[in-house]
Amino acid sequence: MQHTPKYKLNLIDPSDEFSADPLNANATALETQLLAREAAEAALGTRLDALAADVGVHGKNCRIATGSYTGTGRYGPGNPNSLSFDFCPVCVLIGGTANTTSDWPAALLRPCPVSSCTGDTMHVQWQDKSVSWYGTNYEDSQLNSGNVTFYYVAFGYDSEN
Repeated sequence: MQHTPKYKLNLIDPSDEFSADPLNANATALETQLLAREAAEAALGTRLDALAADVGVHGKNCRIATGSYTGTGRYGPGNPNSLSFDFCPVCVLIGGTANTTSDWPAALLRPCPVSSCTGDTMHVQWQDKSVSWYGTNYEDSQLNSGNVTFYYVAFGYDSEN
């Protein structure tokens, strides 16, 4: 008697004397594997159901956005930087690529009205789906050095508005 390569099910050769035993062994092996698969799928389904129940509680699914902007070299209350999203941001992390103090990462955290980068204060304003900020000392303190690429990652939740 031969066996299938993967599941080792019995293969009856034409020269084998007929017996129900190899067929019953195949049926038992298949039944055992199918029951194990059903149990695994049920357990996974239970875990996915539990996860789905936790996601979006009160309509606030976690959202993430990444991107970049190029600094303009301007700073101050008349020249704020701003980022807009299709969700309500609660944490925005920003860092530059100039190998200067403008590389220092900044963390903007809702609802804090100030943040610090390069040791200077940035004034932060939060809107429903955006954040804006400015520094008063120089362009580096606002993460807006001219022609420097700045990268950001924002975390938030689905806005109710």
